[in-house]
Amino acid sequence: PAELREISRARFNDYPRPWIFICPKSHTYRPRQVPDRIWEAAAKDMPGTKFWLGLSPTVPGIVDLNCRNLENLVAWLSVADLLVSVDTGPAHVGLAMGIPSIILGQSSSPELHFSDQRDFETIWPEGDLKCLNCQLNICPVNNYLPPCQIFDPEKVAQTVKRKLSTEVSALIPTYRADERRLDKCVSN
Repeated sequence: PAELREISRARFNDYPRPWIFICPKSHTYRPRQVPDRIWEAAAKDMPGTKFWLGLSPTVPGIVDLNCRNLENLVAWLSVADLLVSVDTGPAHVGLAMGIPSIILGQSSSPELHFSDQRDFETIWPEGDLKCLNCQLNICPVNNYLPPCQIFDPEKVAQTVKRKLSTEVSALIPTYRADERRLDKCVSN
């Protein structure tokens, strides 16, 4: 509701914008996590204020929201300028609400779970990993630190900056679209 969104906006008004919400890991799928050191390094080069949506303690440079319930998650994400997340529940919530997002691809491709009509971009780990999108919950390569968890923090930060730039993404219908409808989409 609009009232809850205004309460959320007021909660964050003292923080510089843009407001970037980070969901660092899934607590159900072990390969869908990114080590804290990577988030800490990436956050140093991101603009605005970064907010931590993890259940574990935050890292330096990111404000811990201690988000422990779905109502707060939905209310807080409703005012986010950007969501950066692994493929997990908050990513689904944010994308369903139309929040621009960057989703980290790992053992599962975000394109398999999110509609191509949503405003998200996928980042993949560096290197020639043949195991990406393996769909496994236990990594056969390294169970303790799967290679798909290692992202270049600079690449994450650069993608955030680009996503926050003035670029506009749009879905233009091409299936049976008449000239009037296409003109309306382009003008908007």
